[in-house]
Amino acid sequence: MPEDAYLALDDIGAITFISGRKIIDLRGIVEPELLPLVRLALIDANKSDRLIYNYVRNKRPDYFIVFRKSHRFTEKEDIFEELYSIKLLDNIICGADEMVVF
Repeated sequence: MPEDAYLALDDIGAITFISGRKIIDLRGIVEPELLPLVRLALIDANKSDRLIYNYVRNKRPDYFIVFRKSHRFTEKEDIFEELYSIKLLDNIICGADEMVVF
């Protein structure tokens, strides 16, 4: 992807550190304004997903790199195109076993 690509990420760790790209932290760790929306998922996952989608849509990232099915809005084929995915074997630390680039 281009060096100036703007990324929305579930897992900001290595990707952010290595790439040095501008990011949207979908888990709210370094983007505190998203944290209440992430916490809302414990009560109302649909509402949380919708609010996170609206937040990110307004920011207009070039790519989403997320765990598969962690955000239902990425399943909308008319909005998101899957570009790449990788399955993690023996996953012990990541949020899910498959990460996808949209």
